[in-house]
Amino acid sequence: MALEVVGSKAPAQGLDWLGFQEYLSKTYGSKNTAKVTLLYAKKFYHVLVQNDAQDLLMIEGVEKRMNVMKSITVLSKYLGCFDRWQEMRRRYSLKWSNGDWNKPFDRLFNDNLNYDAMLQRVKEMIKVLPPPYGNIIKFDCLTGLRPAEAVESVRLINDKEAFANTTSLKGWR
Repeated sequence: MALEVVGSKAPAQGLDWLGFQEYLSKTYGSKNTAKVTLLYAKKFYHVLVQNDAQDLLMIEGVEKRMNVMKSITVLSKYLGCFDRWQEMRRRYSLKWSNGDWNKPFDRLFNDNLNYDAMLQRVKEMIKVLPPPYGNIIKFDCLTGLRPAEAVESVRLINDKEAFANTTSLKGWR
């Protein structure tokens, strides 16, 4: 069944899954992300075809529903029917989150911790670490970088020669 969307890249007989797979490999650096996106897009493309998101409401688990919605979003952009998907998402009240932005942070440290207790735990960790490592933790918390990015940033800052040769800082000298 083909999508009947003006300007769509969908051929008359069906979807160009090989073209979509190529698009995903160019769009995503991670092969696993592209693989999961393709899997969910194939399983739920009928949502776009039938203009009916009822099946998405039946998905158990917020994380899985988010992955399916991301896959449909990418597919809709590829097919040129992103506006249609956005309208459908609003019509079915499909949200990108469950509204609890703090939950992943709480779960990271302990299910029973709140934001203040989490900060207290980070402060305790900094106290017991040698000062250079504690500074990295502070730097990471303040910048919001991923751990590997924070370590690489600190390494570059501490390596005066590498820091001087960083291309993104050439205009700052």
